[in-house]
Amino acid sequence: MQSNLVTAYLAFGYNAYWGRQDYPAALKAFAAALKLRPNDAEALAATGYVLRRQGHFDAAIRAMQQALVLDPRNSTIADNLAETCAVVGRYVEAAQYYRRALALDPDNYQARSDYSSLILVSSGDAARALEMAQGEAPQLQLERVQLLMYQRKYPDALSVLAEIPDSADAFNYQSGPKLLWQANLHRLMGDDAQARALYAQALSKSRSRVATLAGNDDKLSFVWNHVAVAELGLGRLDDALAAAAKSQTLSTRSGDRFFGMGVTGLNAGTYAQAGRADLALPLLAKAFPTPPGLGTTYSPATLGLDPVWDPIRHDPRFQVFLQQYAGYKPASADAIVPNAAGPATPASAASNEAAHD
Repeated sequence: MQSNLVTAYLAFGYNAYWGRQDYPAALKAFAAALKLRPNDAEALAATGYVLRRQGHFDAAIRAMQQALVLDPRNSTIADNLAETCAVVGRYVEAAQYYRRALALDPDNYQARSDYSSLILVSSGDAARALEMAQGEAPQLQLERVQLLMYQRKYPDALSVLAEIPDSADAFNYQSGPKLLWQANLHRLMGDDAQARALYAQALSKSRSRVATLAGNDDKLSFVWNHVAVAELGLGRLDDALAAAAKSQTLSTRSGDRFFGMGVTGLNAGTYAQAGRADLALPLLAKAFPTPPGLGTTYSPATLGLDPVWDPIRHDPRFQVFLQQYAGYKPASADAIVPNAAGPATPASAASNEAAHD
């Protein structure tokens, strides 16, 4: 009977968490499960996942560390713990947990992709990050596309992108449709006519996704950013700015302090592409709180690499922003990359959404 109650509380907690984004209700349910079974690793890990959405990162790390002690062979918990350490700039610990996740499950492509991102944001070493992102899983391929874009190797990025099936899990509500990636690459290559045609198709697909996610603010915040990027690519500036503003409003309303940082950075980049440093920089500052480098996507180490900032790169206001991080010392990639990291294959790990809590 007690086991059934624990299972019921866990189910209720996940429903509140994933289904309604009701974080207090989810925590209450997971606490009830833990009261019945204090050493339940799943309930502890789930508590950590919710806490980090609320921005309680230290408490989230402690909960996940306890869960990993109780379930030491759980590669997914190790990956989520690593990512949470990375968010608060604890890069060395994050690397240790990523290595543990991959030692437990070499086919955990989510951990390999996350590890690649850690190398990039901590050191700015896109080449080393690319080495970590090898493998045939679609998400790893998409990670390589991003890294090739940072290296300004746009034709190479487009070639890798072409290999990823359009139906792949990699093109989820967070990353956006494949058409949008293709459009951005063609624009960066100077093929404006092809880019516009692709942006039109990407806009239609993104608006369709909006309709399927009604009421889900955290997911919709990503999708409205995709709408904004497509509108901007079509030259509809006012519509693009309105969509980006809606994305940011939804992200704030969701209360998601974990993935919300990524949305804030995306919208800052969209404003930068629109040439609106006045709108981009306040959001970029939110994605760069103390300590410098906080976050899993945007960091001082990537500002010089990402072409998204090119339209405002020489704006005096952007230069002032850069000066705030002039003393930032990127971590050495050698300090966070293992000597032996074999390639991953399509894995037993779940999709991006499920693997990340």
